[in-house]
Amino acid sequence: MDRKQERKQRNDRIMELWPALQAKATYLATRYGCPQSQAPDIANELALACLERAEAVPGFLIDNNQTYITLYAACRWQDRRRHEALDTRGGELDAPVSEEFTLADLLPDPAPGAVETLAGTERRAALRDAIAALPEALRDVVTLAYGAGQTHAEIGQSLGRPAGTVSYQLSKARGLLATSLAGF
Repeated sequence: MDRKQERKQRNDRIMELWPALQAKATYLATRYGCPQSQAPDIANELALACLERAEAVPGFLIDNNQTYITLYAACRWQDRRRHEALDTRGGELDAPVSEEFTLADLLPDPAPGAVETLAGTERRAALRDAIAALPEALRDVVTLAYGAGQTHAEIGQSLGRPAGTVSYQLSKARGLLATSLAGF
């Protein structure tokens, strides 16, 4: 298949995925408190992330299902958003938490009212204490992911762990953080 046919096939697949990407963009806009008017821009960013990945991995759009592709694009958007938040904070975990990067970003499904009841300094202190209470292996992963903004692959390389292990450890750490912060 020549390059022109591959590009057409990728574009056709993006058009098939477009409703799912729009739905994911609407969810992300709601989840992160963005105005709904930004949802089309987010959908475009998701589509662009998919196309970039398809350039790097030729069968990405064809070989994977819709759920995986939209999840991949959403994770790329969230990573970019996290990196932007880290840039504005100077990349420090102890820096003031901005409205763009809150404790809610670390917790997958916080208990109703758990995040809202914590204010400014208390939120940072509670988060810092909860991270300090994690086992060292999990604390290292959380610090590199959320403090330094590294990807799972980068964390795996720096700690000498497979990316899958890093993903598992981050998930476990988020669960422990959610449990330890549930009382707030």
